[in-house]
Order: sequence, then structure tokens, then C-alpha cells
Amino acid sequence: MEITGAQQVEILRAASTQTSARPASPPWTRGQPIERPAAPAPPPYNLRDHLDHLKDWVHRAYVTTPAGMKDFGFTGDIAFEGFPGCLHPGDVHS
Repeated sequence: MEITGAQQVEILRAASTQTSARPASPPWTRGQPIERPAAPAPPPYNLRDHLDHLKDWVHRAYVTTPAGMKDFGFTGDIAFEGFPGCLHPGDVHS
């Protein structure tokens, strides 16, 4: 089934103005993990959540292309000798 341009705009407008069904992620904090009570199952994704997911994929795909890297200021003339690991003590990432 094909849809018209006006229908496409209507769908995108509805998706972009809808409030996400998913709660915002809690802020990340340093130190020990926070003990949280078991949360109820999250609500199903809505149209806004799917649009946000798609926009994230498109953004990530673009910024990894030569044109995207150039747009974000990558010139290719800098190389790092190494990448430092996490600087806080303990192995909380495994």
C-alpha cells in the first residue's frame, strides 16, 4: 500500500509530537550500583519511541561515513597512541 506525501507528513507529525511511552533513563552516577526495587514491566513502545529509534540509527550511520565525519570536524590528521580505560577504581563494568 502506498501513501501520499501528505499522509507521510501527518504520520511523522503525529510521531514527533507524541510523548514517549517509555520513562526516561535514570541519570548515570559514579560509584556503586544503586539498589532499586523491581520495576513493573515497561509499557509497549509507541510511534514516538519507534521514530526516536529510527532517528538514532540514521544519525549513527551518517556520522560513521566520510561525509559525516567531515561535518563533525574529523580531519584524519590526528591519531591517538592509545585509549585510556575507565579511571575510577574497581571493575564495575563487567
